[in-house]
Amino acid sequence: MRFTYNNIFMNTNDETAWLNTMTKRGLHLVKRLPFTYYFEFVDDLDTEYNYKIVYMHDAIENGASDEEIKNIPDDGSVLVCGYKNKAYYKKAGGVPLIEYNDSNARYTHFLNIWLFYAFLFVASISVFAYHLVFAIRMLLEEKPLPSVPVIAATIIVLICVSVLFAYYGDKVMFWKKKSKEATLLKIQNDQI
Repeated sequence: MRFTYNNIFMNTNDETAWLNTMTKRGLHLVKRLPFTYYFEFVDDLDTEYNYKIVYMHDAIENGASDEEIKNIPDDGSVLVCGYKNKAYYKKAGGVPLIEYNDSNARYTHFLNIWLFYAFLFVASISVFAYHLVFAIRMLLEEKPLPSVPVIAATIIVLICVSVLFAYYGDKVMFWKKKSKEATLLKIQNDQI
C-alpha cells in the first residue's frame, strides 16, 4: 500500500529525522518528487531503520552520479531513491550510518542555488529601478501614478529574493569553509 506526503525541509537533518520517524510507523520511502514523498507500508516494526541523505555532484536519476555512488563507503545501507542531486539511503538495524558528507558536492549544490537567487536579485533591482524612474518621471510631469501597485509588488519581491539570496549565501560560505577543511584534512592524511 502506497502513501503520499507533502513536506518541505530547510535542511537535511530535519528531513532525515522525519524519514526516520516515518519508518517507525512502518512507512518506507520509495520515491521522491518536489515537495512530495512516496512511502510504502512495510509490516516490519521490529526492525529499526535509519536514513541518510548524501549530496552528489550530478543528478541521481539520469545515472550521472553512478560512479560517485560506487565510491561511497559500504556500511550496509541501500540506495532507496534519488531526487536531483540527493541520494536517499536506508539501513536496517539500530546501528547509525557511517557519515559521508562530500562537502564539495554540497558547496557546489548551494552555490548553484545562490547563483540563481543572485540572478533574481539583480533582475528584481533592475525592475524596481525601472519602475522607480518611471514613477519619478510621472511625478515631475505632474501625471497620475499608474504603477504604484507594481512598485509595491516589486518591493515585496525584492525583499523576498533578498532574504533567500542572503540565506543561500550563508549556506555557500559555510560549505565552502567545510570543503576547504576537508581538502586540507585530505592533504594532511595523504602526507602521513
